[in-house]
Order: sequence, then C-alpha cells, then structure tokens
Amino acid sequence: MAKRKVPLATPGEILTEEFLKPLGITHPVVVDAQGQWVDAVKAAAQPEGVNLLVDCVGGSVIEQNLKVMALDGRLVSVVRLGGNTGP
Repeated sequence: MAKRKVPLATPGEILTEEFLKPLGITHPVVVDAQGQWVDAVKAAAQPEGVNLLVDCVGGSVIEQNLKVMALDGRLVSVVRLGGNTGP
C-alpha cells in the first residue's frame, strides 16, 4: 500500500498559515497557547501516523513526537532548543 503524503507543520506565532500554504504545507497545525498540537497532527495523519518528523526543539517535545509517529516513521532531530542547560 502506498503511503499518503500529508505535509504538516507546527509553527509558532511567526510562521502563519498564510506563510506556510504557498510552501506546500497543506495541513498547517498551529501550536496553541498551552503548547498542544498532538491531537491535531494525529487527526491529519490518520490512520498510520507521521512518517517523517523534523524536530527543531528536542527535550521537552520528544514524548509528544513519539505519540504522533508511524510505527516505521523517522524522527530527525536537528537542534536541541528545548533541552536542559549545562552546569
């Protein structure tokens, strides 16, 4: 079975839907004030989940990332903006 391709993004306040749509992001998911995005991404990526997730936060969102991933999905972590600080 061929996998669906559903471009998603979870932009903050700077990246708006108007900015993302021309880039081919067909299902922009905006993170709400409480930092919630998992349910919206799961709904858009049903039934299998996200096949490729590029994480630009790390630390604090790892658990949320794993909740939306497909069983054979790939998680690419490019920076650690949300991780712990050093001593």
